[in-house]
Amino acid sequence: MSDIKKERIYWLEGFEGQVRGGAYFRSRISKDVEEFEKRFDSKIVGIKLDTDYETGRASFNVEFLTEHVENKTTSEPFRIKEKEDE
Repeated sequence: MSDIKKERIYWLEGFEGQVRGGAYFRSRISKDVEEFEKRFDSKIVGIKLDTDYETGRASFNVEFLTEHVENKTTSEPFRIKEKEDE
């Protein structure tokens, strides 16, 4: 995928207003996105963060929302990209 190295920004659904930057921290999420896209030959277009249903606080669950491709069925599981697919 040619755009993996480009900067990506994911917005909170429904957010309208001004934003500010500068709050940087070290995280593995950039590597996770890159590895997922290569492994499953899918483009991530959103990230969903779950809340722990018991405590109401943040959980460790992260869902990658991927681009829908017409020639794939929605029930098809993610398939690991094979060498011969390249």
